[in-house]
Amino acid sequence: MFSLDFAPHSFDILWSEGAIYIMGFETGLKSWQTLLKTGGYLVVSELCWLQPNPPTEVKQFWQTNYPDMKTINDNLQLIAASGYRQIGHFVLSESSWWNYYTPLKERVEDLRQKYNNDPQANQVLDNEFQEIEIYQKYFDWYGYVFYIMQVQ
Repeated sequence: MFSLDFAPHSFDILWSEGAIYIMGFETGLKSWQTLLKTGGYLVVSELCWLQPNPPTEVKQFWQTNYPDMKTINDNLQLIAASGYRQIGHFVLSESSWWNYYTPLKERVEDLRQKYNNDPQANQVLDNEFQEIEIYQKYFDWYGYVFYIMQVQ
């Protein structure tokens, strides 16, 4: 992701679901803009705060796991400041999360049995399970937002 080997302005659209965070939202916006043709589109999903002042438990969890998480308005400002025209944005539904978390929870339980004597593996599994529990309690405080934008 950090060194995509494509000629500048070679794409009409770039689409990234749940992965721009690897580079950071702002860095991704700027880096990928050079790959898009004038008038090209960038569509990304990003984990965002949906409400201000989240409860301590959820705030601490995401501060540890994704400290760069911002609000929707913060990201809209970054989009504009990066030279894109915002086309639209929407929050993924709660059911979308459960399409991911339900099989993940089953897989975590299976892997616990397989790696029950491996402390490092269990730490990873604990974190995955904690994320599911956090979402169950605080789904209305954060979520994935799709942003659709166009190079001007």
